Amino acid sequence: KEMAARRRENLAAWMHKYKKTQTDVATAADLSRSYVSLLFKPERFFGEKTARKLELALSMPTNYLDGDQGAPSAVSAWSVPDDLQPGVYALVPRIEVSLSAGHGCVVSQELLLPPLAFRHDWLQQKCVTAKKNLRVLTVHGDSMEPYLMDKDLVLIDTGQSEIKDNDVYAIAYGDETRIKRLSKRFDGGLFIRSDNRAYPEEALSPEQTQEIRVLGRLLWRAG
Repeated sequence: KEMAARRRENLAAWMHKYKKTQTDVATAADLSRSYVSLLFKPERFFGEKTARKLELALSMPTNYLDGDQGAPSAVSAWSVPDDLQPGVYALVPRIEVSLSAGHGCVVSQELLLPPLAFRHDWLQQKCVTAKKNLRVLTVHGDSMEPYLMDKDLVLIDTGQSEIKDNDVYAIAYGDETRIKRLSKRFDGGLFIRSDNRAYPEEALSPEQTQEIRVLGRLLWRAG
C-alpha cells in the first residue's frame, strides 16, 4: 500500500477514535486548517516530515501513521483458555490499581481481574523483559489526553524502569501512582509531563527524583 495512503487512513482512523476534527489536528500541530484538509486528498503528498510532526503533536507513538493498523490485534477476547489458539497467546494479569492521569491517586488495594490475552509474536516485537513482568492497569483522569483517555487500559512492563526520554511510564511518588511522560534533566533531575496542556510540567531536582519509583514502561493502550 502506498505510504501516503496509509498515513491518510491511519490519521483518519485516529481522528474518528478520539473524536477529533481537522481543526483540532491543525491547532495541535500548528498547521493551517486548509493544509490538514489537503492531506486527505488522494493526489496530495503526505511526507515523512509531516507524518512525524503530526505524531509528535498528537502524542502518537513514533511511526504510528506508517504502521499497518489493520494487522492482527495484539489482544484477543476469550471466556475460557480453550477459546485461545494454543501457543499463540500469553495471558497477562489485569490488576485493579488506578493509574492517575492527573495529580495522583492513592493506592489502597489491588484486586486481580480476569487476564487479557496478548499475542506472543506481538510481545516479542515490543521486546518485553519477561512475561512475568507484564501487568494490565486502568487509567483514571484526563491529564494524558488525547494519548490516554479516562478508563483506558494500559499494558506495563515492570522490567523496563530505565527512563527513555519522552516515553510514558507508570510511577509511584510517595503513596500516589501516576502515569506520565518522563524526560531526564541535565542535572540528574526529571521532567514529568502531561499530554494535556492544561496540566503544567513538573521539574524535579536530583534529590526529589530519588523519591520517584518507576513501576514500568507503557507498551500498549486501549479504550
